[in-house]
Amino acid sequence: RIRTLYAQREPIYRRAGTMILTEGRLIPEIVSHVLRVCQRGYGTAHGGPVSVSPAETERREQLRARLNGLGFDAVRFAALVPFPDPGLRAWLAAGHHADMDWLARSADKRLDPHLVLAGAQAAICWA
Repeated sequence: RIRTLYAQREPIYRRAGTMILTEGRLIPEIVSHVLRVCQRGYGTAHGGPVSVSPAETERREQLRARLNGLGFDAVRFAALVPFPDPGLRAWLAAGHHADMDWLARSADKRLDPHLVLAGAQAAICWA
């Protein structure tokens, strides 16, 4: 149901089996860009490099190796810093969140992860 509502608000087209956003960017291109940014070490909302101590780098690599050993191919770390609001509130005010009212209710938490996990410094994502 959410996909149907989303498709009505934000048209998505299919071309040769690849989903294309209305701006013309291919979803795989976006995913590749995000992975490249993560691999370069850009993990802050401001796009700058994250300063990580050698000990922290070693802990991350140990965890990455362990998760890779368990069969996970991608392991990424992201600094949990407040995110500047370049347009989330305007996007919500325009109703683009369809029937996902929880997005509007939790906007502050989406912009500042410390409201969800006080004291947390990083998020770990793996797939």
